[in-house]
Amino acid sequence: MTELSVIEEEAARLDRTARICLRLNPDVNPQTHPYVSTGLRENKFGLTEADVFLALSHFRLSPHLRFRGLSIHIGSQLTKISPLREAFNKLVDSVVRIEKKFLIGFESIDLGGGLGVRYAREPEPTIEEYCRLIGRYFGPKGILKHRMGRPYGVVIEPGRKISANAGILVTRVMARKQRPEKDFLVTDAGMNDLLRPALYGSTHGIVAVDQERYRERIV
Repeated sequence: MTELSVIEEEAARLDRTARICLRLNPDVNPQTHPYVSTGLRENKFGLTEADVFLALSHFRLSPHLRFRGLSIHIGSQLTKISPLREAFNKLVDSVVRIEKKFLIGFESIDLGGGLGVRYAREPEPTIEEYCRLIGRYFGPKGILKHRMGRPYGVVIEPGRKISANAGILVTRVMARKQRPEKDFLVTDAGMNDLLRPALYGSTHGIVAVDQERYRERIV
């Protein structure tokens, strides 16, 4: 509500109409690490359906706000399709209830992203599985089209699935710190460059750049 008030005030000052997409929190367990879970009721992200109803009750007649979409994002590094299926099912139900109550027509549905990739031995949902699920709910012959009688634009944010393995961090070993239990390597990169393993135990493979030189040094 606070953010909508700020946007409305700024749009009024500029004599513009702001196009708004509301983020729905579907209260779905993404079955991922708690630190990257964003779609449960206790998470800070998004609005409950009751919140969406309240926001539209207050702002839908504003000349400076135009509500054009609904979005969800339940988490990152999702290794199973089933949480997305549950979220999509809830999203369809919410779209139907919201549009029928407020007589507004959303133009697009943002399905978020979060589809996981394989770093070690994690299961990795395929793009094909993901696309089939989207088609089932939001495609030309999907469930939402069947219930509402018209098509919607679909936005997805696959992010990690596209780019996670597309880059590398190159760092140099500066020293070896010996300890009774195990040794530690001191490098010229730090947590600021590679935060995720320390933050929530993610896996990042390490490969020697110069394989021959590496073998010579450890023999």
